[in-house]
Amino acid sequence: MTRAPFLSSFPRRVVVFNPTGRYAAAQVAAMREAGTRILAGIALGRGCGAQDGIPLLDDLRELPEPADAAVIYTPPEGVLDAVRACAAARVPSIVVAAEYVPVHDALAAAKLAREAGCWLVGPNTLGVCVPGEGLLGSIAPAFCAPGRLAVICRSGTLTLTMARLLTASGIGQRAVMHLGGDTVCGRNPAEYLAALAEDAGTAAVLYCGEIGGDKEYALADCIPPLRQAGGGHAGRPPRAGGPPHGPCRRPGRRRAGSRRRQARRPCRCRGAHGARPGRCHRHPEGTWPVSDPTPAEDMLDPAEIALTAAPAGHGIVLCECFARDGLQHETAILPTEAKIAMIERIADCGFRRIEITSFAHPGQVPQFADAEAVLRGVRRRPGLLFKATCPNPQAVRRALEAKAGGFGPEELSLLVSASEGHSQRNLHRSREEQWANVAEMAAQAGDAFTLVGTISVAFDCPFDGPTDQSRVLEDAQRFADLGVTRIAIGDTIGSATPPRVRDLIGWLHGALPTATFIAHFHDSRGTGMANTLAAIEAGLTHADSALGGTGGHPAGIAYGEGFTGNTCTEDLATALQAMGYATGLDLAKLREAGLEAERLLGRPLHSRTLHLG
Repeated sequence: MTRAPFLSSFPRRVVVFNPTGRYAAAQVAAMREAGTRILAGIALGRGCGAQDGIPLLDDLRELPEPADAAVIYTPPEGVLDAVRACAAARVPSIVVAAEYVPVHDALAAAKLAREAGCWLVGPNTLGVCVPGEGLLGSIAPAFCAPGRLAVICRSGTLTLTMARLLTASGIGQRAVMHLGGDTVCGRNPAEYLAALAEDAGTAAVLYCGEIGGDKEYALADCIPPLRQAGGGHAGRPPRAGGPPHGPCRRPGRRRAGSRRRQARRPCRCRGAHGARPGRCHRHPEGTWPVSDPTPAEDMLDPAEIALTAAPAGHGIVLCECFARDGLQHETAILPTEAKIAMIERIADCGFRRIEITSFAHPGQVPQFADAEAVLRGVRRRPGLLFKATCPNPQAVRRALEAKAGGFGPEELSLLVSASEGHSQRNLHRSREEQWANVAEMAAQAGDAFTLVGTISVAFDCPFDGPTDQSRVLEDAQRFADLGVTRIAIGDTIGSATPPRVRDLIGWLHGALPTATFIAHFHDSRGTGMANTLAAIEAGLTHADSALGGTGGHPAGIAYGEGFTGNTCTEDLATALQAMGYATGLDLAKLREAGLEAERLLGRPLHSRTLHLG
């Protein structure tokens, strides 16, 4: 196994592709602050002059000395050319911090790097950090402190969470590595795990996997038992009185001529990646030699490692939106007392967040003319946050007055549209006018509320067509610049698909790793559930939904095609429980709430699970 250069000795000469962009410039500054020496910046075909003391060059061939590593912040369409240049120059390590790289380009980049003998990290990655030595990519240096526990992960959110918890607990890290959220990666994770296991400074490896099932077990088999510190599979324990590892196998294709027998794939511990035998019970003829193994007495105690685990709590936080997004589509105005009773029933289900009302002008959305009365009438419960929507500064003033009266919401939702057409029709002002409103509202709200930024039509607009995903990233960044770090991604007309969702969420996570993104998907085409689950599997821990799949655009504003309701809460919560996610919800009470919602609205709703018995 050839060690990854950044594990044996952190690169001392680093070149950065496209260092002049707003995002890249901030990351380059963080890299330099973390001790990374930036040799030069490369702007293919247009480099000249300098940026913050860093010379800008046209080509790698202009470097005064060879580079040990390259970090690529180039826009997705330029990533393949940048990797091609690095491979031609035999740059030992290449970190692709760019997002949304086309799959065919990612495959070609991985092939180029491997043929050139380069270690490719990413695409869609936060990079590598060796605390005290340097940083490659976009990992926040403040989350990292020297230690002996190595962290390796495919999720940007998990990577930063693990690093932050380890630093806060005083354990620290030997290295933090984010391999990227895309399914295409330059190297197999097993190779990184093997390299970490052979690193003399690594006492244990914390692998946070998102691969699933037998693939994770196969990776666990690549780690010697004393060096395995758990991970996505919670650590596979040695078998009592037997071999130290589990089987390196998983069901494969049926053999020709037999419908019953299944072929085993070759053991992942040998062959394709040049690894040595002796890593599992199928290859007991030897043990995995580790250079300068760590004595058992120097290993981290499992209880000490457990301190880094996230605090106990719900795995997925669902925000029930029936009382606001669900009702805004209704033409009949519901009595205030009925709304309050319904919210109380919803709260009894165990929700931690409820979207309770809107401070929209009563002339625009009459359903919420009683916003203050509803807020005043509901009972407050420990651990439950009420959210109200605020489309303009006057709405924030009403929220502040309610807060001063002792009955205000805990969260405010600030709205923008990712398209000009939707902004004009839904908010009656241009995007820039609304962003000026949002800046004023955020300043008004100050620290009185937790602010949630909502980006509508994040995938497609009913008036302007497909939404440029860079526009969504721009809006998310603008929210973050205002201090709004909870950001809801709205598929307003329900036109997204799981691959588009995964791509966008991965891109957003990489660009804003400390933000909390919220899935808000409508079910116009029956894909709300699939899209929400895709977002959760891509790393999101928060999602919006509504009882019975109610909701959609306000009753007085017509757009979309037919049904425009939200993802159904009863169906989503049932699926999440079946998949092993914890929501903290009582499903029996949730079904009762769904039936009450049908009685309240006087018609059957769209829950598939409600009437299954």
